[in-house]
Amino acid sequence: MAMAPADSAKDFMTLSDKVKALRADAPTAALQADIDTVVMRLGLEVMVERHKADGGSAGSEMSQLDSQQAADQAAIGRLVAAVQQQCNINIT
Repeated sequence: MAMAPADSAKDFMTLSDKVKALRADAPTAALQADIDTVVMRLGLEVMVERHKADGGSAGSEMSQLDSQQAADQAAIGRLVAAVQQQCNINIT
């Protein structure tokens, strides 16, 4: 069963806040930039889910998500790898 869009939006927001909190301790500017990219991606996901919850269209946000997907996936991959290396745990 799929989550309701409003619940999904809340989950994306919570995750965004947690990822954003990592920025203060990021050891490099490149990792800080990756964190910013991931936070922006999650913010767009929140907007999409809120539009869905309101019964509206999220066309422009969906276009942005689609156009930025490759760069966002690369940033997510680098962030996951950095967390795994720094914390010596597997989070995938």
